Amino acid sequence: MAGTAGGRARRGDEGFSLVEVLVATVLFAALGAAAASVLVKGLAVSASGEARTVAANLATQQVEAVRGALTPDQVVSGTRTVQLAGRTYTVTTTAALDTVRSKGVSACDGTTGAAAQKRVTVVVTWPDMGGTQPVREETTLALPISGSTATTGVLTVPVQDRAGKGLAGHTVQLALAGTPVASAVTQRDGCAVFPALAPGTTYQASVTTAGYVGVDGRATAYGPLGQSVQRATVTKAQPIRYDRPATLVVALSGAAATYPLPVAAGGSGFDLSSAEAATTATAVVPCGSAPCAARQPSTGTTPSSWRVDGLFPFGTGYALWGTQCSVRPGGLPAVATAPGQVSSATLAGFGGVSATLTDSAGAALTGRTLYAVPVGSTCTAPLRFPDPTSASATNVALPAGTWRIAADPTASTAGARQVTVTAGQVSPTTLAVTP
Repeated sequence: MAGTAGGRARRGDEGFSLVEVLVATVLFAALGAAAASVLVKGLAVSASGEARTVAANLATQQVEAVRGALTPDQVVSGTRTVQLAGRTYTVTTTAALDTVRSKGVSACDGTTGAAAQKRVTVVVTWPDMGGTQPVREETTLALPISGSTATTGVLTVPVQDRAGKGLAGHTVQLALAGTPVASAVTQRDGCAVFPALAPGTTYQASVTTAGYVGVDGRATAYGPLGQSVQRATVTKAQPIRYDRPATLVVALSGAAATYPLPVAAGGSGFDLSSAEAATTATAVVPCGSAPCAARQPSTGTTPSSWRVDGLFPFGTGYALWGTQCSVRPGGLPAVATAPGQVSSATLAGFGGVSATLTDSAGAALTGRTLYAVPVGSTCTAPLRFPDPTSASATNVALPAGTWRIAADPTASTAGARQVTVTAGQVSPTTLAVTP
């Protein structure tokens, strides 16, 4: 028993093993790294909080200085920098006449009229803000009964999505008689304010932002041409509608679904429109402009669809019908669209036609192109068959109605064949055309 006790005592005097020391070292290092990370983050948060506190004080001082002005006309827009505690703070003051008296209401709200107040916005920023928002303060200054003595006017331009919600962070360009004169970025309410403009009657606002389109499907959206600005008056422009584009994939229905769409002269074989569109129809053209349509697949005589990109996502959706037809058919269902989303659409009102181009002896001619010319309908221009003819019949889907199939769309009816196309049907099965 004594030997056993002595052995235990000797093992107790030996201390920690190498493994125990290594484990302890690793644990200490891990805990130290974690503590250092927490400390660094804490210091960063503390520094960020300190910077924001200083910025808030600067904004408050600037607002108090604005309120202490003898007259509202002495308050003007400007930018200054302040050095404090090793940081450079930028204080930006924007002063603009306004007709809306309620604080917190968008400067784009209300109607055009004589200025009733001066709205002043102070924004303070600093380097290395990261995700911290700038400090922003607002105040309003009442104008005297006599009004403003300003020789310039104010223009407010709202930029809104399809639902009428203001879009922040978009740069609005302003041109006078076609020459750029100013720019302003839309604020949180989607309003861009141009505070000191020379009176004129030929202003026009526009906005261009990557990934957005106007109601016409183009990347640049324009306000009305001929916008006027008057002295000491706040002009409220109409909204510029702007949103992420929608996409439609268009295919045929019924028996004609196995037939490819025709090719229009500068078009895709169909037109579309929305009840909200400014025009009755939006021409869908080949890619290279917007909105544009790309055939899928791009070649061949197999059944095809069209992918239409660059559409403004009207809430009422789009109706589709045969191209080059000036009158929109009634009762067409609308296809819903959404910003940045792809929707599928079925193009109704088409029938299928199979045609073969032959010589006078009845032998099939290859490498030629056939055209479908409208006869006595609202469709005004010929449509081209999608691919040159081969020894077999060439298929095409055409809007319902009467068409003349010919090798030359400008020639007389000699050698052509007339066919009546019925929606959803294939008729006739084969039509021989002699050039």
